[in-house]
Amino acid sequence: MSGKGIRIKGLKKRYGKGDTAVDALRNVDMDVAPGEVVGLIGPSGSGKSTLIKCLGAVVDPTAGRMWLGDDEIYNQGWKVRDLSVLRRDKIGFVFQKYNLLPRIDAIENVALPLRYSE
Repeated sequence: MSGKGIRIKGLKKRYGKGDTAVDALRNVDMDVAPGEVVGLIGPSGSGKSTLIKCLGAVVDPTAGRMWLGDDEIYNQGWKVRDLSVLRRDKIGFVFQKYNLLPRIDAIENVALPLRYSE
């Protein structure tokens, strides 16, 4: 990533269809400079987790654009061929509920992504 950080334009996420559809994100615009710390606050159901999951390439947005540095990663569809490589190499993501593998210890859980980067 160069000196541009994160940029989001017109990001939308809709869950469901028809009368039961819920717009979790509506035209979100955001710029985060490299090294900048951002906190998301809002009531339950306001879209905080959905925004983070879209940024983390865990959930597909419905519309909009996203950049990491100079790289456009989403524009009405993912521009990255392998999202797991994007998450591994460019995105750090910690889930609300931990997703550790119970059969290995904490150090092995932390080191596991390094095995796949070789």
